[in-house]
Amino acid sequence: MKLFSIMKQRMNQEALVRRMLKSRLVLGIEVLLLVLISVALGKEVVQRYTVDRQITQLKNEYRDLQKNTVDLQKLISYFQSASFQEEQARTKLGLKKQGEEVILLPKTENQAEVTSDSAESGLASQQTLGNPQRWWNFFFTPKTS
Repeated sequence: MKLFSIMKQRMNQEALVRRMLKSRLVLGIEVLLLVLISVALGKEVVQRYTVDRQITQLKNEYRDLQKNTVDLQKLISYFQSASFQEEQARTKLGLKKQGEEVILLPKTENQAEVTSDSAESGLASQQTLGNPQRWWNFFFTPKTS
């Protein structure tokens, strides 16, 4: 008899659990929990996507900055080289190496006209002769002195 009462009690508990699971209140709570979990998961997915995008952007910026750093280091080493310093001394300071001769080309009539016109109109760059033409004139045009 005791066994029968225990089994009956267990069956009543199972029936009670089934009725509770089938009730609308429990179903509403389950749906609410499902919605809350979905919202939290959605926020995490969006945040992860945003962070991944920012990481990619920062990696690209880092790569660009490294490239710029390398370019600037090459430029600095060129500016510190003897060839650059020699070139600057020749062009900006008018210096020459020992034993070198510097040839200065006299201004031609065309250049004198251009110089006077350029002071007035600012069109010197359009009217000046090219370097090959200047050499041609220097060697092959008769001098009128």
